[in-house]
Amino acid sequence: MSGAPPTGVERRSTQLDETLKKLSPVYAVLFLRNMAWSLTLNGPVMPLYVRVLGLDVPSWGILAMALSAGLFMEFVWGVVSDRVNKGYFILIALVLTSLIYPLYTIKAFLPLFIVFQFIFGAIQVIVGLTTRAVIAEASPGNSAGFNMSLWFFFATFGNIAGPIVGTYIAASYGYEYAFYTSMAIVWAAILFFLATYLRSRDHRASISVARRPLFSGFSQLLRIPTLQKTCTLTLLGFLGCSVVASFLPIYATERVGMTTIAVGSMATIAATTRLVATPLIGRISDRIDKRKLLFATLAFGCALFALFPFATDAIQLTLLTIGVSMSFSFSVLSIAIHSSATPKEYSGMSLGLYGTFEDFGLMMGSLIFGFSWGAFGPPSVFVITAAAMGCAALLSLSLREQKQ
Repeated sequence: MSGAPPTGVERRSTQLDETLKKLSPVYAVLFLRNMAWSLTLNGPVMPLYVRVLGLDVPSWGILAMALSAGLFMEFVWGVVSDRVNKGYFILIALVLTSLIYPLYTIKAFLPLFIVFQFIFGAIQVIVGLTTRAVIAEASPGNSAGFNMSLWFFFATFGNIAGPIVGTYIAASYGYEYAFYTSMAIVWAAILFFLATYLRSRDHRASISVARRPLFSGFSQLLRIPTLQKTCTLTLLGFLGCSVVASFLPIYATERVGMTTIAVGSMATIAATTRLVATPLIGRISDRIDKRKLLFATLAFGCALFALFPFATDAIQLTLLTIGVSMSFSFSVLSIAIHSSATPKEYSGMSLGLYGTFEDFGLMMGSLIFGFSWGAFGPPSVFVITAAAMGCAALLSLSLREQKQ
């Protein structure tokens, strides 16, 4: 009957379509930003570049830690994002990061790389945090898992092209041109964002005009048991992200004998697999117990990391990397549970808090694994990671989803 009111399924479908249309420019900019970042600073190019410049592995661990330390600004930016125009906040971060990329091409600045790493981390984290806050605020409860999984989908999508393009440019033309390419991609994101999202009225709806004290609500967030647990298990899980991003490229080239382009291809294949797995897991998580699914992904990652020391060739290492990349989809589940327990008016602050624990995991990983590599040998980094993900899996069993 044509005049019949829409069913619940039809209403949810229409609501989802409208939300995705509103958020599509945000997802596109996230993709471009991540492609630029993974092409150099967050991909195989950066660790291989500093090795060519003469730095040893422990020194690279310190550089990687410096970038992660800059990411600790995420909580502060989260508080600020609840009080400003989120669209302009994203734009400012993109412009500033585009100015930092070319500084890495000046070899005389090598002693200053640690400063560049910290500043870049402190600025670029604004984009990831603020886009997640926009998505969390715009997402109805029955599609929160799927919409947030799309954040990870497009972030991962950017990570697919970045490593292979970056390593190809570095091998064919020189490492400097990879950094110039990153800068160009960020400027493409800036122009696109200006032409789409900032021309619409959607970004104005994401402003939270708050007149309360700056850190009001922080103590309330800290008292929520679900947030305490999701932050802790995220810290443990992100040790795995740290070892894959910062130490696996060196392990693959120096221990297994893979070429630079082969390492980039491995990272791209792993990211492609995660690209497919992430939205599926997000969709499934809106229909079943997120806690059980979270436990399964973390336990899967734990088992695979324990096998890395036994990998002896490129095929075995690539298969394990693909598997652990899929296990990193745990972030979709933990952040969906985290967001469901957060009052909407504190979404930026809460996601900033969550992101700080992600960053803490990356920073701790860089420091711990750099020391462990030199003191106990390269395989030790995978043993430590397996233990950390196992602890995170056990902690996930105590989670309870809370609805606000």
